[in-house]
Amino acid sequence: MAWISPTGHIADSGWATEARAYDDNLNLSATFYKEDEDDTWTPFLELTHAALNCDKVRFRLAASDSDEVDLDVWYGDAWHHLFQGTWLLDNTWYEKAIPGGPFLVTKMRLRLFCPTGDEWDAYVKEVDFNEVAAGIAIPVAMHHYKQLRN
Repeated sequence: MAWISPTGHIADSGWATEARAYDDNLNLSATFYKEDEDDTWTPFLELTHAALNCDKVRFRLAASDSDEVDLDVWYGDAWHHLFQGTWLLDNTWYEKAIPGGPFLVTKMRLRLFCPTGDEWDAYVKEVDFNEVAAGIAIPVAMHHYKQLRN
């Protein structure tokens, strides 16, 4: 089991400094800023990686005008919803398991809800995929060979 950072992102999402969401620096953030609109979601911040055997993802957000997060992962040629709900603690890791996982995951995306008024901003500190080893089956003949040697 190992936490693996994304290696890229989908550009032109409306987010600024997207790469900061996967630079392993908890002092920097991907940011989104909006004026004159309240009760709305940010666009999705979509983060990518070569296919990896993944059973959960995690995210870390910073204090902002946001109070809710929506999180999906991509596997099997489709987005799969993992979580939508309130986040309360600034600079705290939140882990979300992929039901029935692990799966070969290549992307995750998240967006933040901002209920405030005239101007608001949102910050994503860091996100990671949890890579797990693929299951290795030992052939029956090899199993018997190991028993004979012991």
